Amino acid sequence: MRYLLLLFIVLSVNCLAQNDFRPGYIITLNQDTVYGKIDYRGDVLMAQQCKFKSKKGEVTLFYPKDISAFRFKNGRYFVSKSVEGKPKFLEFLIESEINLFYFKDPRDISRFFLEKKDVPLVELPYKQEIREIDGKRVLYKSTKHKGILRLSMMDAYDVHQNIAEIIKPKHDNLIEVIELYNNEIGTSHKKYEEKAPRIKFEFQAVAGVINFNDNNLLNKNSFVGGTLINFWLPRTNEKIFFSTGVFYSQSKNMENESVQYIDVPFQIGYKFPSTYKVRPSLSIGILSPTYSAGVSVKISSRFSVGAQSWIDNYANKLPWIPGKLKSYSLLASITYELY
Repeated sequence: MRYLLLLFIVLSVNCLAQNDFRPGYIITLNQDTVYGKIDYRGDVLMAQQCKFKSKKGEVTLFYPKDISAFRFKNGRYFVSKSVEGKPKFLEFLIESEINLFYFKDPRDISRFFLEKKDVPLVELPYKQEIREIDGKRVLYKSTKHKGILRLSMMDAYDVHQNIAEIIKPKHDNLIEVIELYNNEIGTSHKKYEEKAPRIKFEFQAVAGVINFNDNNLLNKNSFVGGTLINFWLPRTNEKIFFSTGVFYSQSKNMENESVQYIDVPFQIGYKFPSTYKVRPSLSIGILSPTYSAGVSVKISSRFSVGAQSWIDNYANKLPWIPGKLKSYSLLASITYELY
């Protein structure tokens, strides 16, 4: 058991350290375009650095002071801008009469910026906090971002009603209002965005052998089969997934009577992105101390085959603290991606 738990730790560290290089290019300080591959990371890290692999396979780590911009092929576009006196890679969301930029700071706070011709970069600040007013604690939501948007769009008064509805600055509502602004004043715009789906599903059929750690059973080894549904929120994180489904197996007790087992897991897990042909994964139970690890291999754009190992424990006082081993299993899987 302890060796399997050690395997989970090693796999998790390895997963978090993995590179995910995707086609793209960088733009140098001399405005030269160099094609290669860029390591796709989370928003916080991509605001700080760009790991670039040239066509010769050489890997170079660039910081915002080193290059002007980088972009994934037909996808996200990051440009170097000064924020509070320090260079950052801001994601370029929309280019028009008013440019819109975004980055996520190390506190995991999303920050948005506007840029208009001959006007310096300006942030759309937002704060939400509990304040005490007249002896009562109330939820305060700032509105300064609305004033900045109205001031930037003074030549399109009809858009101000849409601005009034922006309680909190977000990707969708800011892009929408800037598109309305450009339509109102009759200018074109270009969106640089990754067209990721809001939700992505993966269906798995699994079958294999399960071993029950139960001395009251006549036959501890049994066939197990079932289905799993894994789903992602790609616009939030395309590597973290949630999983549920149903497993069915049966055995016989010491009186030679049939005993049926039905298990409905609820797990959160990590799986290598779909850009990998071989995709290791690991997950942990949300409501019980259940662990799984596996690997799948793509055989087409939507189908994969693979293998998994599951460990199921009885809870020890707290739901997530493993106590006595309940069962472990080895499964083969066929996976279909739907997105």
